[in-house]
Amino acid sequence: MASNIQPSPLSRTMRQCSLVVGIASRRSLTVTMCGLPPRSVVEGPGFVPARTTGPLELTPPVILISGTSLALPARSGYDRGQLRHGEGATMIDPARKAFLDHLHAWGREHGGMWNLNPEAAQALHLLALAIDAQRALEIGGSNGYSTIWLADALERTGGHLISLEADPRKVAMATANLQQVGLLHRVRIVLGDARQTVLAQPGPFDLVLIDADKESYIHYLEAVLPKLRPGGLIMADNVRSHAGELRTFLERVRSDPRLDTVELPFGPGQLLACWLPA
Repeated sequence: MASNIQPSPLSRTMRQCSLVVGIASRRSLTVTMCGLPPRSVVEGPGFVPARTTGPLELTPPVILISGTSLALPARSGYDRGQLRHGEGATMIDPARKAFLDHLHAWGREHGGMWNLNPEAAQALHLLALAIDAQRALEIGGSNGYSTIWLADALERTGGHLISLEADPRKVAMATANLQQVGLLHRVRIVLGDARQTVLAQPGPFDLVLIDADKESYIHYLEAVLPKLRPGGLIMADNVRSHAGELRTFLERVRSDPRLDTVELPFGPGQLLACWLPA
């Protein structure tokens, strides 16, 4: 990857990040950083902009997301990882990746699992690594597909995940799948209506995934915002495919001055929000 930005070794205790999200559109690239307004730049041979209207200072860990690429500067003990849209390259263990591919295919074949898009799941994995997430919350765990992605990242950071799921059958499947890949010890699965169980989960959280009943997204948002650490991230799935159902939620998120947001281009679309309270 062509870049003059050299990654430095990252301390396990580092809790802050510069999040850079670029959505490619023809020859331009819109870059959004947590706490800063978007900047439009010309896209060069690589997808890290060499120049903007002003200096663009990046402090590792940095994630850059475009319509075609994902990249993450190296963490201690890991080589530089790069994911190109559609190719499926990732830093996850190959055996776990093979299991995840099978699990996602099974979910598509049998229906009703509503798993996260594979590229969105890989983005979530990289985000968890980039912010050195210690505590994460998943609202809508289903059969454990996105749960495994999150738990794998949290195994590397030394963190833990709470996964909320209302369907006992899916909880049983997720438990078995996590056991199969050796990650059950990283996850506490909570069975019950997430509209109630989310209220009982203590913060603070570094990362929250919302992928459950669409009519309750606004409720989940209000429940988790007070529990997010400053700089914490929320990923909400299906914001493009269910834009009508999520209109109130999207208006609420985008109008909150404490949230920096960007839409990710994977499958049904995801909204990524960075919590920056005063």
